[in-house]
Amino acid sequence: MSKKLDVYLHDALAGQLEQDKHGAVSFAYASAWLESADSIPLSRSLPLRAEPFQGKECQGFFAGVLPEEQNREIIASILGISARNDIALLEQIGGECAGAVTFIPARRSGYPRT
Repeated sequence: MSKKLDVYLHDALAGQLEQDKHGAVSFAYASAWLESADSIPLSRSLPLRAEPFQGKECQGFFAGVLPEEQNREIIASILGISARNDIALLEQIGGECAGAVTFIPARRSGYPRT
């Protein structure tokens, strides 16, 4: 089963992070984000472009917003998921990550907050 997370910068939809049923990860900027004159890349490693980022191209950034080492292990243990599964962790705690980037399961409505 694939997982999709909507990725917001502040309250604007920047793109979508996806993990397919085989575990492969990709990220694509939303077309509205790319078309906006005010849009910025999420990071230097994810410059604005229409083509999706695959695997290692995007995994570093998204893993980097999660807690590190022991804290990650503790959180994963509490949630009953693997500490190495970045997407599962983001799905569970991505709405509460430090910083301006928020991750919300794509099937959930009511975001952005107003």
